[in-house]
Amino acid sequence: MPREPSKPIGRKPEPPPAPPKKYNALEVLGKVSGLGTDEAKRIFEQVKENQRRLDECVGPHDFQPIGEEKKFGRRHVCTLCKGEIDSINKSWYETGLKHGAEQAERKKR
Repeated sequence: MPREPSKPIGRKPEPPPAPPKKYNALEVLGKVSGLGTDEAKRIFEQVKENQRRLDECVGPHDFQPIGEEKKFGRRHVCTLCKGEIDSINKSWYETGLKHGAEQAERKKR
């Protein structure tokens, strides 16, 4: 017959670990950035609205530069949907269009 495990004498069993604390991402971001929760929420809503515009665009996007001219980080706005992206994302978007056109051309042959 198997032996039962011995129980510690005079000691209480360890309590189960507490569940992990849940954090509100906007509160944390507002705190660590120094912006505050309200400002972080406002920026997050702007980002979601911009992404919605880009996603719903009839396309293909027609990105035009906005703001001051600079080598990195220049912003571009689509004349069709008014969504904005930076120059790096614009470059990747244009690369995707080029590759898609090349692929379509190869399939025609």
